[in-house]
Amino acid sequence: MTKAVTTEEEDHNPLTPETFSFFDVFEGLEHPTDTVTIFMNEKAQYDLNKKLNEIAQLAEGDSNLDAIVDEASKLHDLVEASRMTFHITGVDDDTITDLRDVAEAAFEGRKKQIKAADGRIIKQLPESEQLAYARYFNALVMSVHITRVEDAKGRAMVAPSVDEVALMLDKAPTSQKTKLQSAINDLRVRSSDFEANVDADFLAKP
Repeated sequence: MTKAVTTEEEDHNPLTPETFSFFDVFEGLEHPTDTVTIFMNEKAQYDLNKKLNEIAQLAEGDSNLDAIVDEASKLHDLVEASRMTFHITGVDDDTITDLRDVAEAAFEGRKKQIKAADGRIIKQLPESEQLAYARYFNALVMSVHITRVEDAKGRAMVAPSVDEVALMLDKAPTSQKTKLQSAINDLRVRSSDFEANVDADFLAKP
């Protein structure tokens, strides 16, 4: 017997960059959260570390000490001015799976038809586009974890877009991107534990 198609099923649309909403991800969820602070001015931080090393090697009362401390203070201000604070949240595994559909839809038009080994004609993303795809997908995943960003002046951005996150990833020092990514990875693990505990409690109820 053929299953009747309901109106709800007929109206269902697959996830695309246009239909996907970051706010839908956050709505009604209480996953583990965290706050991460990174600094974007890598050169100032590098120069500051050099000055601090110089200060550590100078004896108290050295005639050069005051000047170097003043330089270090100015560099510290530059580093502090580049501070960005990220408020991040865990998300469920299903959302990450859905994001692959979003990314695939965004790059569907860039795929080329090729002949597979078995003779079938398939559509595949050219090698020249694969780096762009990886950049987009990485920014997309990070976007759903970031609920708010604040700079050193107190200005705030809520739920930054994929393009904004991708630009940040392009510009941020590697060490700082790694710091943010590590915190997100930790939340992913904690969120999986959170979901497992919620499921266990739910299933345990009569």
